[in-house]
Amino acid sequence: MIAQETSLEDAIRRLRQLLPAGTAAAQAIDRRESWQQIAVKAVREGYSDLLEEFNLMVEGVLRRCS
Repeated sequence: MIAQETSLEDAIRRLRQLLPAGTAAAQAIDRRESWQQIAVKAVREGYSDLLEEFNLMVEGVLRRCS
């Protein structure tokens, strides 16, 4: 499981580190595409489990910020 992060930027950076450089999802993050586009590419490449963990991590960050 992805460790809890302190900011959304940290969460994004952590997710990017987990994706191989040649994947469309990693390249989409590098190009700062929308999260919808990144998510679609990640699912197509079989990384839906990482997206689920990322969503939980972002929820935690948002709760701490509110």
